[in-house]
Amino acid sequence: MRRIHVHTGARLHFGLILGNAQDGWQFGGLGLMVRRPGWGMTISRAATGEDELYGGAEATSRISRVLSRLRETLTLPGLRVVVSEEIPFHTGLGGGTQLALGLASACLWFVEGERRITAEQLAQRVGRSERSAIGTFGFDHGGFLLDQGQTATETRVQRAMVPDGWRFVLVRPVEGQGMSGAEEQTWFGARPVMESVLIRELSQLGREVVFAGVMESRFGQFAEGLEHYGDLAGRFYSRAQGDIFSSPLIRDVVREFRVSGIRGAAQSSWGPGICIPAEHAEHAAEICERLRGCGGATGLRVDVSEPLNSGATLWTEATAERGPLV
Repeated sequence: MRRIHVHTGARLHFGLILGNAQDGWQFGGLGLMVRRPGWGMTISRAATGEDELYGGAEATSRISRVLSRLRETLTLPGLRVVVSEEIPFHTGLGGGTQLALGLASACLWFVEGERRITAEQLAQRVGRSERSAIGTFGFDHGGFLLDQGQTATETRVQRAMVPDGWRFVLVRPVEGQGMSGAEEQTWFGARPVMESVLIRELSQLGREVVFAGVMESRFGQFAEGLEHYGDLAGRFYSRAQGDIFSSPLIRDVVREFRVSGIRGAAQSSWGPGICIPAEHAEHAAEICERLRGCGGATGLRVDVSEPLNSGATLWTEATAERGPLV
């Protein structure tokens, strides 16, 4: 019996730029794919003829909904889906999009032997990529991503390979989640738009400082630019989340870090998780050691991840070598 295995990375997004048709950058911004945490899944035909789903409660609930949606356009047998690795939801890591795209890609391979549609078309099938394109593009390609938004007149997403030695310290409260669901839909439904001067500042900073810092392997420029970008975006979103950083515990950590000269901390999406870039593994270890000395460290979950410069990976047990989607 054929089994298809899936492994994805996680998506970081450092703040949507909410422009309009005149200013551009409508749902644009900066993002990054990291190797961990990720989704690990194995998909095979269910012996019972009915779907058999194994994993956390929210993960299996979402898998069930994705399969139902896929069956509107795709003939699928009953599937056995076993989740071996999970991305926590609503923590700024893009877990929902990576799960949906990974599962949908595996189902298309299971039924058709290949994926004949683009990642954007795949996202539409499973109800993702409503605003940002970073999670969708990152699923296929990885890397550091500059999304120029839905009204882009040229290629919407530009990609840069992240230096392999760089590391990303991911910090989030053990308890707590960022805004999501109906609350998020209501907020964006009010059509909030940034002022033109903020759009210009974020787009220039994103392109000429942060993205250029990745392209040219200038870590200091990248870290300082990312911190500035995150703060500018966070001030705009503070009207919804209470501050630049949505978690009071994270605010205290960032304050201590900046006093001690550690640069680059930026929230991902609605948080509450943040990313702190490190120039190399030893630098990441130093940051983790500093975190252990912070007052609220006992309430934090800390992970160190490598960048993910390739797309999600699918393979079968009959395949001699694992390979990327594209």
